Amino acid sequence: MKTKGEFSVGTVVLVLGTSSAGKGVIIKELKKQDKLKQKGERLEWQEDGLDAELRKHSLYDKHLGILKEEQDFKDLDPKLDETQVLESVWNGGFKIGGQTTILLDAAKDECKNEIPPDEAHKYNPTNIEKLQNLATKHYDTFKAENAQRPPFTKMLENIFDRAIENSKKGLSSVIDSVAFVGLEKDFATMFSEHMVRQNVSCPVIVALAHCDINKIVEHMDKRNADAVLGERRDGFYPFRHYGETYKVAQEGEVLVGEFTINDIMAAANKYGEKDKGFLDIGGSLENSSEAQDLLKKLGVVEGHPLDQPIKVTARIKYDELYQTDPKNTERENGESKNESPESIIKIAELINSLVANHSRDVNTTKDLSEEKQSFVEKLGLQKSDENPRSFVEEKQADIRSKGGAREL
Repeated sequence: MKTKGEFSVGTVVLVLGTSSAGKGVIIKELKKQDKLKQKGERLEWQEDGLDAELRKHSLYDKHLGILKEEQDFKDLDPKLDETQVLESVWNGGFKIGGQTTILLDAAKDECKNEIPPDEAHKYNPTNIEKLQNLATKHYDTFKAENAQRPPFTKMLENIFDRAIENSKKGLSSVIDSVAFVGLEKDFATMFSEHMVRQNVSCPVIVALAHCDINKIVEHMDKRNADAVLGERRDGFYPFRHYGETYKVAQEGEVLVGEFTINDIMAAANKYGEKDKGFLDIGGSLENSSEAQDLLKKLGVVEGHPLDQPIKVTARIKYDELYQTDPKNTERENGESKNESPESIIKIAELINSLVANHSRDVNTTKDLSEEKQSFVEKLGLQKSDENPRSFVEEKQADIRSKGGAREL
């Protein structure tokens, strides 16, 4: 993709999708396969992503460590979830079922963290008093330190800048992120706009990693069973990501997956902040606020049968669509716990092959679309109708035609 400004040769692969869709497993397999190549043939993937950037600036471990040294924390009875304790101190309060408990008057407008209803019995008067003591002692200091963290948009720019610098050096980058990051623009569009502002072009492949809702639940179950501290996936946000990234497909739109209303109810019953443990799967949706919100976001019509599959399409444009856990590639008998599923291995083989061929041909005018299509057909993976990097190139041309990018 050669446009005005500096042209970089290292390919940037944006692996976008919901949390727990398998993006990290794809990247792990990419790097694993690359290491098996001869040194001169390796792509030497430079891994980056939103979670990694957030962790660099996170005060979670520091602040939690301070609280755990306090006697009031040690004396909590029954014990409370550590993350919920820290968030209650950060917010100066908490909510349970819509009812707000204020720990500090100064923070009465800041209480946003929700305690799951099935944890409500643990928040007895004695524990609330201990939380008040912790908040009184640490709220101001924690708030001041959190205020020193760089703005979220700056964190995104850090990710983009590193990818651009790697591309200039001829290094390939793979970036893991949800498709939307709460700024009303998808991640690929923001990267494209940043390149325009920097007057540079990088070869970019936008890869969408899709996973059906019921499989996301399975991924979360497995991750949580094997998780080390800080790597658990709890809460309904992966499914909210699904509603942000996908929608009910209309006639003529490319299908990427399917779900049933029962799938959503099961997810909310297991991982919802409000619905957890309270839903009758296959029953009424009346008391399922999170499931109802997600169905509305996806565009499901009221009265749709609970067990009838609903087809979805992507809200974003992409170059590649990868099914990270398709129904026709369940775990093979020979796969061990530490091996990647066959579908992930194929996805990594495709990405490595595409980027390796591009790196060899970057100084020629060779059209890789035909070669790319042969890989897709060989591996039996779905491909969008767009050529590699065409989406980002199109966005850059559109932005330039309008006189430049709007600030994030």
